[in-house]
Amino acid sequence: MISKKVILLLAPVAFCLYLISVPYKSTKGEGLLNNETRVTNESAGLAKNNFPRIIILWTSWRSGSTYMGRLLASGLPDTFFSLEPLHKWQGRLAAINHENNTATSEAMKFIRGLLRCSIDSSYDSHVLHQSKCPFYLKANVFLYRNCREVNQCANTTFVNEICQRANIHVMKLLRLSLKWAWSLLEDDDLDLQIIYLARDPRAVLKSRSIVPWCGHKTCWDPKTVCSLLEDDLQEAKKIIRKFPKKFKFIQYEKVFSDLLKNLEDIMSFVGLKMSDAQRRIIAKNNGKNTTDFPSRWRAEADFGQVAIQQRECQKPLSELGLRIFNSNDELLNMQLPLVL
Repeated sequence: MISKKVILLLAPVAFCLYLISVPYKSTKGEGLLNNETRVTNESAGLAKNNFPRIIILWTSWRSGSTYMGRLLASGLPDTFFSLEPLHKWQGRLAAINHENNTATSEAMKFIRGLLRCSIDSSYDSHVLHQSKCPFYLKANVFLYRNCREVNQCANTTFVNEICQRANIHVMKLLRLSLKWAWSLLEDDDLDLQIIYLARDPRAVLKSRSIVPWCGHKTCWDPKTVCSLLEDDLQEAKKIIRKFPKKFKFIQYEKVFSDLLKNLEDIMSFVGLKMSDAQRRIIAKNNGKNTTDFPSRWRAEADFGQVAIQQRECQKPLSELGLRIFNSNDELLNMQLPLVL
């Protein structure tokens, strides 16, 4: 029998292989969802320093971030798309005041360097790691198109140079408490905006249950997952009040109720118009009826597990304005709307 230690050691490899196998085709929280959309009125291109404007999609695993990340990265040509730059760190990293936050501090140092297109050479191994995960290069089309022909995808200096040449930098950021967003938002050298994506934790846990790499407690344990989500939701309220032009909260269930309209609102927030590429992606997926995406998990969910999750997740479920199911019949009745 394979030990849990071996499974955890093999998890990053399994995750890469899993993502390679998946074709890359790839919202009641008052004060969160009701913040006004504001346009930055700044054009794309190099910002205050020698690196492009930045849009960070801040979220957690299996929250619909692959699809949303791809949409954001398709907003402009020549976009540098940093897909899960903290992949090498594996499990969820510590909150800002956690007693063991050395790893998180190192991760944030790497993120700051990447956002500035000036990754330090001490992180060469992380750039190498990314170059060996095909899902990363497959998503970052602008980087891959420039680095593969000259075999420089693992060269930190070359990656920095390509990053600087991009029209805009989109980053899909997982594994970090939203508390860490403050230091980025308060940095006047960074011309960035953050979009925080939340999703029904029951759907998230159902989705994570079928992947081979979810071996960390912060990934599969309902109590831990929902505690982290609740912390983020409370943090989001504070950030919106302080940075209304730089931070936007979106919810998966509400975004997909009218994807085209809501994406237009998101792009307006970042000061851009929807692109033809984004419209094509949505048109291609409309045949799959994206409006029912948020409830699909219910059809295959085990009500016993859902009941446990609901006990542990009462606060975030209420915050997100989501229905509590009191029986298996209610869970499977798709006539009952998920969002109250």
